[in-house]
Formats: sequence, structure tokens, C-alpha cells
Amino acid sequence: MELREIETFLVLAEELHFGRSATRLRLSQGRVSQTIQALEREIGGTLFDRSSRHVRLTRLGEQFRKGAQRIVDEVGATLRACQALTRDAGWRIHVGYSTSVGLKLVAELTAAFEAAYPESVVVFNSVGIRVGNSVESLILDQSLDIALMWCPGGDGRTLRGPHLAIGPTLAVDRRAVLVPSGHPLSARAEIELDDLVGFPLIEPGARAVPALRELWAPHVTSTGRRLGYTDDDMVTMVGRPDILVTDLYPLVLAGRGLHFTVTSVLERVPCPGIVAVPIVDMPPAVLVPIWRSPTDNEGIRAFVEVATSVSPMD
Repeated sequence: MELREIETFLVLAEELHFGRSATRLRLSQGRVSQTIQALEREIGGTLFDRSSRHVRLTRLGEQFRKGAQRIVDEVGATLRACQALTRDAGWRIHVGYSTSVGLKLVAELTAAFEAAYPESVVVFNSVGIRVGNSVESLILDQSLDIALMWCPGGDGRTLRGPHLAIGPTLAVDRRAVLVPSGHPLSARAEIELDDLVGFPLIEPGARAVPALRELWAPHVTSTGRRLGYTDDDMVTMVGRPDILVTDLYPLVLAGRGLHFTVTSVLERVPCPGIVAVPIVDMPPAVLVPIWRSPTDNEGIRAFVEVATSVSPMD
């Protein structure tokens, strides 16, 4: 007998309706019926009277319900007690962050989390831009519990993957392009993508996730004009696969290409001689926490809750 079978029985004992029980459990009615039949075979008696008009607990079913409820209550109490012990002992949360997020945010989140959970420690590590064939490979490695990343397209769901959990939006920022001071676009208050036609843009990488790559660095403008990218991608240009935003600054300064980013990047990671020019016809980027759904735990959820309450950038 498995806990899932007991939980199925208890839901049916409460609802007394196979359809509503199936909806609550996110199962088919057939699966609910099969689970109850398996329990009845194991117990050796009928737990429910079933007819076309009603579903009722039998006397045996009432007896089983009392014991089953005690089992579920005890498991829940044990889980809460263990979580409390973990919380009292403190968590050590390893957080990766895109360098374009900046150190000010990192310091604020560290202070807020450790103030809320004095026995806990948050360890931040900068995460460079990665090129990979999956969203997960772009974001997380095995040493990280969670990552704070900019997501293009105006919605954190564009980073979704089969094994990723996406938290709430922490900040929203307009898209921009980095250009050297003195560039023909550097004095503009804002531009459209069409204004970038004819200027070389730094190629993110041929192996980047296609849909994500187009949201971050499109090939075509909203009017259908082609944008031009450098022959070498940024991995080749920088010389290593894990790229920080500060690695791209020298390429922009040297006139090797322009770089798509967010408007406030230079406020958080300054670089004299470079200008971030806002782009009016690209959806904004959003800053979101991301973690692997199979490793979800109370410590990660606590960090996300604190990060959401701090909300340093709007």
C-alpha cells in the first residue's frame, strides 16, 4: 500500500464523487477507480458502495478512513518537524547571477536573506553568458541551487524548460544596444531595430537555443529588414565559453561589433566610453529566479520569497 493510494482514498471519501476526486487529484476517473479497487483487493473488503446515483463509505470504509487520516496527518507532522529542524540549522544557498545584474542587487539580496534567516548563508557566484543547446545548459550547473537571469521577450516563461522552475519577476528593463561613444547612434535618446541595419552586431553563438537567441538578438527587424552579425561568435571572440558582460565591453570599444543588452546595464556594471541606447521596438527583459524543479526545497522557496519582497528594480 502506497501513500498515494491512501491520499486517493481520502479525497474520494471526502468528495464521494469519482469525477470531482479525479479533478482534484489530476488523474483520470479510471485511474481513481483502479486505485480504489486495488485497495479493496488488498484489504479484502468493499470500501465504497457505488451506484449510478451515489458513492458512500461502507462501515469498513469508515474504519479505514480513520486510520488512513491518522497516517497522512502523522506523515505531514513529521515533514513539518523536519523542515523546522532544517530551518533552525540554516540553509546554505548557492546562487548564480548574470554579471549584468550588478553587485548592488547581490549585496541587497544577501543582506535581506541572512537577516530573515540568521542561521543561513547565501553564496553568490557570477555566471557568464553560456552557449548551449538547451535552456538548462545555458543557466545552471551542478554547483548552483538557483540563478538570477535576464529573460528576453517580456515574460519569464520564455526560459521554461522541462526541468526548470521559473520564479516571479523581480525587475523589468527596456532593451538596449551597447555602442562606443562617438558612434553614429550614441547620441540618440532611443532607436528602432531598423536603425541598426548596416552596423555589425556581436553574434551570440551558432549553438544558442534558437527561440531564445531570436528574442535576445533577432536576425530580422519588425519591418522585415535583415540585421548583420559578426562572422565570429562571442565565444570565439572572447576565447572561452563562459562569458561575462565585462568581456564584451572591449569588443564594443574596439569597434568589433555592437551588443544587445538591457538599458540599465551600465548603471550596474559601468564602463567609460560605452553608451547603452534604448530600443523602442523590442519587448523588455525581465529578471527572474530559476532553479531545477527536481531540487525544489524550502530553502530555495525562502530565498525566492525574500528576493521577491526586496524587488530592488522596477
